[in-house]
Amino acid sequence: MLDSLNHDFTPLFLRKLNTDLANCLAVEERNKLEDKLVRLMVLRHRLVVRELKRLPASTLPSFAENELNVNQYLEEVVRDFQSQVKKEIVDFFRAQKAAKSYK
Repeated sequence: MLDSLNHDFTPLFLRKLNTDLANCLAVEERNKLEDKLVRLMVLRHRLVVRELKRLPASTLPSFAENELNVNQYLEEVVRDFQSQVKKEIVDFFRAQKAAKSYK
């Protein structure tokens, strides 16, 4: 996962944050880490925007293109996470309904 977040133009401070983000996303019980995940994503966004403002024109397009790929990857991960949560909720309500009808 970390390889999907870092690229040749990723600065050191963003690599550190990406490590924390990858660790958070890898945890099985993500629902307990939801607040931390949101904080890391917001911080990552701020760091990327700051880096975009600081970069010279020669490396700006490469960094931006790589970051677009990283953002697409993160969107996929979050979409998968949302799908898992929806499925768990549906399964929970089905189990509850089945338990009530069993009684």
